Amino acid sequence: MVVNKTLVLLLFITLVTSLAFANEDTLRLRPSLPKKISIFKSGKLVPLPVLYYTPETNIAGGLTVFSIFKTNPKDSSLNTSVVRFSANYTMNKQYWIEVLHTIIFPRNNYILTGNISYMKYPNYFFGIGGRTLITDREQFSYFSSNFYLRLIRKVRGSAYLGAQYHYNSMHNVLVQSGGSLSQGSIIGTTDGHSSGVGGVFIYDTRNSIVNAQKGFYIEISNLFNNHLFSSTYDFDLHRFEVRKYTALDRKKNKIIALQGLLMSSSRRVPFNRMPMLGGESLMRGYFFGRFRDRSMYVFQSEYRQTLSRYLGFTVFGSFGDVAGNIALLDLKNTKYSYGAGLRIAINSKERLNLRIDYGRGIDGGLFYFTVGEAF
Repeated sequence: MVVNKTLVLLLFITLVTSLAFANEDTLRLRPSLPKKISIFKSGKLVPLPVLYYTPETNIAGGLTVFSIFKTNPKDSSLNTSVVRFSANYTMNKQYWIEVLHTIIFPRNNYILTGNISYMKYPNYFFGIGGRTLITDREQFSYFSSNFYLRLIRKVRGSAYLGAQYHYNSMHNVLVQSGGSLSQGSIIGTTDGHSSGVGGVFIYDTRNSIVNAQKGFYIEISNLFNNHLFSSTYDFDLHRFEVRKYTALDRKKNKIIALQGLLMSSSRRVPFNRMPMLGGESLMRGYFFGRFRDRSMYVFQSEYRQTLSRYLGFTVFGSFGDVAGNIALLDLKNTKYSYGAGLRIAINSKERLNLRIDYGRGIDGGLFYFTVGEAF
């Protein structure tokens, strides 16, 4: 296996420049926690061994190094920045390394979001469209390189405008013999890559990007992938998302979180870049990519309650569907999911939680054991 040298260089640059913003306000151990967990006291970076479970990965483990901080600790109105590096291996023989960051500059004037990763990811494909069956499942595997960068600037109040770039490659693609992916009629089943640029509008009044208790989040964005940007495939992606967070009490221990998401793509989109339902964030209870097509809508609601400094719970429900285009989206074939979960605080100040969820859909139920909220 030959790792793309350019990707490795980008990974290194992204990690170094992201962590350069970490300062004295980085995550630290709460005084009331046992002293033996001294790794949190070591300074700006927090290395943690991780063990988690999702239906797509089975049991997985690895190392995560993260930092939660403010670029100006004296500014109480400044939102928290997050940087995370992780390396993981799963029982399904998947592995990946990635750097994720959301850096919010002083006065919230600029926000830099990025993601760079390299992975080997055997996975399942269930077909295209909203009428596929769980028995249609077929296996495929691939190596993937991914680079994403977004920079937005405050233009007025809580409104931002900016630009984004996304590169994604799939190589060494292997598909199941006799399956629909092996027929050659589905785009993206051979080695190739997408490369695109686009614009972003965001309106964000959330009090936290880690676990919001109040505020709105609205995003309108697009990506135009074209051979002019060295893309193998020419296609567009469009996204419209609205989130609303409402506190039901003064202490903000009872939260209602709502999310609506509409996505669409053009006809020549590769199957791995299509809008998809399922996974730990969108309609828990379905395998990631269980339903995929050129258009998708999802609505999710969640009630979150904090019981103590370290413990909370949530109940949630969602519905959505996919179709060949937006005009074909309707409520007749809507999929649904519902479930509940526990929250265990990792850092109560920033409200970062360990998440244990159980969701059910038309295929049955699935467990999720991971970090951070679904949305």
